[in-house]
Amino acid sequence: MCQYYAHVFTCKHVSLTFARFCPSASMIQTRCGERQIWQTIRMAESCEECKDGGGGGSGGGGDNGGWIEDGSGRSVGHAADTTTGCRK
Repeated sequence: MCQYYAHVFTCKHVSLTFARFCPSASMIQTRCGERQIWQTIRMAESCEECKDGGGGGSGGGGDNGGWIEDGSGRSVGHAADTTTGCRK
């Protein structure tokens, strides 16, 4: 499983940022399909979407219902999804 940083914001949104390849993916420099949270980083503020008024602020969830983004803006799963290791 390739490893990712999970950024947990005060608005309860979570974003994933690629950290490093797993041993099998490192040879071909292509991310495998499985994600493992390497480090969880608690942020002291709301995500950009909630700051811009597009989300629910500190109410949690926002317009995207707590979806996790992979750093490229693509949603990859719900914050309560146990396959990512992150919870709302």
